[in-house]
This record gives sequence, structure tokens and C-alpha cells, in this order.
Amino acid sequence: MLRVENLVSGYGRIVALKGVSLHINRGEIVTLIGANGSGKSTLLGTLAGLIRPRSGHVHLKDREVTRHRPEKLVRQGVALVPEGRQLFAPMSVHDNLILGAYTRRGDTSEDMENVLALFPDLKDRLGQAAGTLSGGQQQMVAIGRALMSRPSLLLLDEPSMGLAPRISQEIFQALRGLASAECSILLVEQNAHLALAAADRGYVLETGQIVLEGDCETLRHNRDVQRAYLGRGYQEAWEE
Repeated sequence: MLRVENLVSGYGRIVALKGVSLHINRGEIVTLIGANGSGKSTLLGTLAGLIRPRSGHVHLKDREVTRHRPEKLVRQGVALVPEGRQLFAPMSVHDNLILGAYTRRGDTSEDMENVLALFPDLKDRLGQAAGTLSGGQQQMVAIGRALMSRPSLLLLDEPSMGLAPRISQEIFQALRGLASAECSILLVEQNAHLALAAADRGYVLETGQIVLEGDCETLRHNRDVQRAYLGRGYQEAWEE
């Protein structure tokens, strides 16, 4: 679904990504974990066309899309759920969702039904201003808005940020049901416990470079990952 080769990107004089290479297969959930400032959000922004890369290549379904503009990438199947959700707070839930389908033509009622089936909490709140929802409900709207474009690649930036553990679990459970032959997911998440439980494979990004990769079970057992991202208690539990 996605192949990234030696990607170099950043802001101004700051080089945040230093030759990143990774891939995502069809139907996979792949997670990218790393500390603040490691380049995770820069990677998502570059893949979504919001940041112009300095060098390297991005292929989506074997098509070169390295320097395509955001609106073209949306039409080609890329959808970003940004950090902080970035909803239109005064607008209704329904109108926020329907904006996700702005590149689509024809009837989108089936897509709306699918989003509401995935997030039943939104069914009775379609007319409510998005800014009055709880944090978890707003995250559901943000994900639902992205799904309205029928993406083949869904990019998620810190979906659990600021949410109660129970709500985070519900959202991640929904994400597991989204991955299919038609939709792959790249998940950026600081909560490594959640990310490694939800994903099939993972990459560890440090100071703009991939330093580890593998299936999530292997990464959970890696002592460096346990020490840096899962905490001492997690490491001791494995050692016992």
C-alpha cells in the first residue's frame, strides 16, 4: 500500500527526518512510536502533502506521490486525522463529517451510516455543535470525517491524546475493525502500550531515523523498547 524510501523532510533549516524508509502492506496497521521531537508528526505531515520533502520517494499503491499536494493525495486515497482533532467547533457533527467527503461525487449516505455504525455515540449528536462534545466523541468525529473520503491509507496522529483510558480502548478497538484490504493504517502514538496492542508491525523513530522495526510482539519483548517506551513496571513484569 505504501513504500517510503530515504525520506528527508523538515521545517525551514530543521531537518526532522533523516532518510526514513518504511512500508505498509494492504490491510495492515503499522505503528510508529518515539519520543516527542523524534519526527513522527513530520512524517505524517509529509505523507499527507502538508510538508514538502527535501529528498526521497513515497509510493502509494506503486504510484509515485512524493510531491503531490494534499487535495490530490486525498483523491488518491490518503486521509489524515491530525493531532488535536482540528474540528470546526461551531459546526454540527453532521457538517464536520460531511466535509470529509468534499472530494467525492454522488451519494455519501452509505459512508455516513458506516461511520455511525463504527461510532454509535454520534448517532444522537449529529445536530450538536462539534465543540460541545467530549474529547472522546470529538476524536470519533475526526476519525469519521477522514473515513468519509473512503481512504486506502489512514494516517492517525496521537488519537489517544487527552482521552480517558476507557475511551482510548474503545477507539483503538474500532481501529482494529477498520483495517482491511481496502484500508491500511499508519498510527503515530505516544502510548506504546496501546499502539503495540493494536498494530501488526511497528517502527521506532529516534531523532529522525528508524532505529528498530519488527512485528509488535517482538518489539514488546525488546529491552530497549520496554525501557524507553513501556516503563520499568512493564519490563519487570516480563522478566518475572
